[in-house]
Amino acid sequence: MTGVEVVTASCGDQDTVVGILRAASAAGAGARASTWGREFPDVLRDLPDGLVHLARLDGRPVATFVLRWSDERVWGPDDGQAGYLHRLATHPDVAGRGLGAQLIAVAAGLTRERGRRWLRLDCDRDNERLRAYYEGLGFAHAGDVDWLPRTTRPGYRAASRYQRAVRQ
Repeated sequence: MTGVEVVTASCGDQDTVVGILRAASAAGAGARASTWGREFPDVLRDLPDGLVHLARLDGRPVATFVLRWSDERVWGPDDGQAGYLHRLATHPDVAGRGLGAQLIAVAAGLTRERGRRWLRLDCDRDNERLRAYYEGLGFAHAGDVDWLPRTTRPGYRAASRYQRAVRQ
């Protein structure tokens, strides 16, 4: 896919980022909607810190992801060795074009630039399709976490953790 540009989102991109997340959540109604909900307070908190990224295809915003430098809630105390990928989402209009894999490659590059060895992420433990997707991209299962508090609504979820080395 040509014409993809990934930039750090600004606070002015808030509505665009949330719009992409909502559209992706609605399109994946069974999987993502049950995990993500409709509000994204964590993403809104990350915008001012430059942790949210926005992908444009031929100038049009079509995807987003968050890359954090710690994730104690899921992975425990930060070991300084990883970037943590969250909220990877593509707009349904561009689904199936390989954009997700490209964004993961960008996140791996940003992680490598920071001198870190691993790109880590988590997903709903029961989402077999998403787990197979990450495994197909070279991520190794690194264990599960039960009773993980949800960030968007009350309750808990079970998550599977994945990691992949970034090439130095």
